[in-house]
Amino acid sequence: MLLGWLMATALASTPSALVVVSPGMERMAFQPLIDELVASSIDVRILRFGCDLPGVDAHLSRLDEVVRAGAEDEVLVAHGYGATLLLLGAEHLPTRRLVLLAPVVGPVQGPLVDHLSALPIGLSLDLGEALLWREMDAWALMVGGSHRGRCVSAEAAREAQAWLRTGPPLHLLQVSSPVWLGVGAGDEVSPLEVVVPMTRALPARTLVRFGINRFDAADFSHGELLESPQVLRAVRQAVARP
Repeated sequence: MLLGWLMATALASTPSALVVVSPGMERMAFQPLIDELVASSIDVRILRFGCDLPGVDAHLSRLDEVVRAGAEDEVLVAHGYGATLLLLGAEHLPTRRLVLLAPVVGPVQGPLVDHLSALPIGLSLDLGEALLWREMDAWALMVGGSHRGRCVSAEAAREAQAWLRTGPPLHLLQVSSPVWLGVGAGDEVSPLEVVVPMTRALPARTLVRFGINRFDAADFSHGELLESPQVLRAVRQAVARP
């Protein structure tokens, strides 16, 4: 009986997390984050959106369906546009905590973002092909490393593109769950000067500004936040916290 009680207690105390892969991104870009959580005995589920979902509402419906199929104390983890989706749906999602890296929360200015916001979009967007900008791959600059994207519907791509110019329709005051936020000082897609003031509206926010000023290895870019061991350790700690 004692052994059974100990096993049940251990299972009950095991943290669980749902990692939300951003629309259009491959799971491989999130693999360092997933590996960090799994290595720490965190029970991990993964949500990867299909390429055929027509727009943000469809992505939110799929997110709601998957979240409600998990444990009530599950922590939701995301990066970039996936983090934005969690903030859009957070008012109605049952979760213990949101752990987010570099959400897109407001209009952004900069040469790379200006290029992306003016990019013509046809019937769909194949993120497996290079998006050239100044002889560099703009997609690789956004997601970091050599990871390619997948595909998203034209409607979803246009909505995400518009967020760069106008910001997503967030209602942060209505987010009741605690939110842990990690942002990079070198992020051009989710820059500090946009994310920090806008997320002050969250009722329960913990903010970590990664960069040289806190003795990190670099002022991390948008994609580098998914690769840095320093950042991933902090994410793991935020997920495992009681």
